[in-house]
Amino acid sequence: MWLETVTMFTFDPTVNIGQLVTLGSLVIGSIVFIWIMKGDIRVLVQRWKLLDDRMERLESEIRKLSDILIALARQEERVTNLSQRMNHLDEKLERLRQTQDARD
Repeated sequence: MWLETVTMFTFDPTVNIGQLVTLGSLVIGSIVFIWIMKGDIRVLVQRWKLLDDRMERLESEIRKLSDILIALARQEERVTNLSQRMNHLDEKLERLRQTQDARD
């Protein structure tokens, strides 16, 4: 019974105007899509190059800041050493004065 209601598929080799319009609109739509995307890709590539340039400048600035911090740390170490030497000399001078006062 259900076999009677099942129909077999048939192939119709004719092409109508609706199918041609659909195919044409798909082709034109695909071409327009690719053309628009190509423009968007160019814009993205330009932005990427700008970001690369900015990153290079930032890396250069960070290197400069790193060099400055290293130089600052060296200067701080020198100042600390000089301060310790001055304190040591001050102590020696104070001992010398005390021995000088003891002799007088």
